[in-house]
Amino acid sequence: MFLFFENHFLKNLNLNLLNLPVIQLVQSNLTGNLKMLEQEIEPKLLDDVKERQKWIKYKEKDILYEDYSNLTGKEIAKRVPIFSHLELKLGKKDMLLIIDLSNSYANDGAVKAFTEAGKQTEDLFSKTAVLGITGVKKILLNVVNRLTNVNAKPFSHIEDAKEYLIK
Repeated sequence: MFLFFENHFLKNLNLNLLNLPVIQLVQSNLTGNLKMLEQEIEPKLLDDVKERQKWIKYKEKDILYEDYSNLTGKEIAKRVPIFSHLELKLGKKDMLLIIDLSNSYANDGAVKAFTEAGKQTEDLFSKTAVLGITGVKKILLNVVNRLTNVNAKPFSHIEDAKEYLIK
């Protein structure tokens, strides 16, 4: 199975970090006249990401929930561009987003992947809430926020995150 990622999204991203072979450059009008980079993704990995992304209905608002819980930094870094592709593929704007990093471990690769994704998808989301931000992850979230315009807010409880997003 193939996924398409924006060329300008991946041009600064270390493809070795993703362990994904580059197949070919193709033209696509998914988000306009942008060059897209075709990547082969393991079907199990794609299925895992799709299972970790779902819509939550809260007080008549739709919230996109992305579950990165219980993952290592390397596993997060592999999944971030796939989540981003699926977000772009939705073709929606002004979405509300919860990212759950509970019991996960971030590293430089995960921070870089989130930073690149944030730069490319920041216009899709009006607000972003992040769960599971404790200890060093608070510093890493600040780094991502400074390098992007995402301005994600940390929360300990999903109910607080949902309330923040709908206000």
